[in-house]
Amino acid sequence: MRTLLVVLALTWSGTASAGDSLANWLFGPVFGVVLGSHGGGMVGIEGGGGWGPERFNLGFEHRGNIEMGYLEVDPWYIVGGTFGFGVQSDGKPQPVLGAWEGLPLYSSSTACTGWRQVLVLSGGYRYTGVHELYLSIKAGWMDGTICFD
Repeated sequence: MRTLLVVLALTWSGTASAGDSLANWLFGPVFGVVLGSHGGGMVGIEGGGGWGPERFNLGFEHRGNIEMGYLEVDPWYIVGGTFGFGVQSDGKPQPVLGAWEGLPLYSSSTACTGWRQVLVLSGGYRYTGVHELYLSIKAGWMDGTICFD
């Protein structure tokens, strides 16, 4: 299944070759709103690395009077998914499940080869014990020949 996702992602990009590493490292803030009776805002920070359509992130968020640290895997093909777990400041474990989409805003190289700086905006829905809508802007580095132009 992983091989299929990678092949589909490479095919979709139209500019990547089989020899690319497609490695990426991104880090940045997360802002959101908590839906339902819990209401209010959410702020956090998240970062991690990946290869092609798969990412692994560590994060921390604060909402209301609760903090939560989490670990998640974020596979992507057409739309991204979030699968992970977190532990709240009161010791209660929570799932981290959701859907997201990202949009590249900047790439420091027009050559589309090698390591370069990137800036990505993403947003989505996730369930972390409460329902959240969020936006994140992450900066970092990407390797490979996937172009944003």
